[in-house]
Amino acid sequence: LLLAVKKGRSDLVNILLDHGANIHAKDKGNNTPVEVAMQLKTTEADAGDHAMEGTASELVQTLLDRTLLSTCTSYAGGAMVNVQGLLDSSANIEAVDSAMQTPLLRAAQAGYMDMVHHLIVLGANVDAKSNVGQTCLMWCAVWDKVKAIPKLLSKGVDVNARDSQGQSALHFAVMHSRLPFAGALLDKGHANIEAATNQGNTGLLLAIQKDNRKMVALFLKRRANVNAVANHKTALLWSVGAGDHHIMGDLLKTAGTGQANADVRDA
Repeated sequence: LLLAVKKGRSDLVNILLDHGANIHAKDKGNNTPVEVAMQLKTTEADAGDHAMEGTASELVQTLLDRTLLSTCTSYAGGAMVNVQGLLDSSANIEAVDSAMQTPLLRAAQAGYMDMVHHLIVLGANVDAKSNVGQTCLMWCAVWDKVKAIPKLLSKGVDVNARDSQGQSALHFAVMHSRLPFAGALLDKGHANIEAATNQGNTGLLLAIQKDNRKMVALFLKRRANVNAVANHKTALLWSVGAGDHHIMGDLLKTAGTGQANADVRDA
């Protein structure tokens, strides 16, 4: 990697980094790749080679961005100070990796909430999406980071954003059995309780399929549509298929209120 930087080969630098090269490696002079690139830029500028100076500038930007993407997932002491230093050196807070993940998304995926908070304060786009449509809020749901919800809401996060499978943060909370997070999304974020995935699964239907009675109770209490259909099955039919008599009983109670259709049939 260091040799590719010294040669000004940004194409090789990107290939090597995509295949796991250590962006924090140091040469014999204790210089990192980005420091070597900065030295190259200065050398070419002093020599009056504007073409090579432009190439070196591009290389510096690439390495600053890639270093930022790496640093935002590091729990090492001083990581947040390093992030600030990289941004002060013109690293792009919306830089993306090969999966279109920004520093904020990478930090959220790693469950590094201190870094997530830091990046949000610095102005990171809270609605950024990866190449499969996943957002910071979805990763917060995976890690059950309920305390992140108010901060994201204050920045206008799209609570109902969907990924490529039609899943919202609420679906992620249900799939990972994050009851407090799901409740907060519904109560504080006013998430769409009837949002359905590409397969037609609402949060309630997923909770039944996960055999999570407490999660089912959460949705029933908030009057989720018990007659929603996924794969030709309503909530009641899914509970029958799962063989969970507790959830089945909870759903049948709603039949008495006129919500659930106890006579529904499979296709």
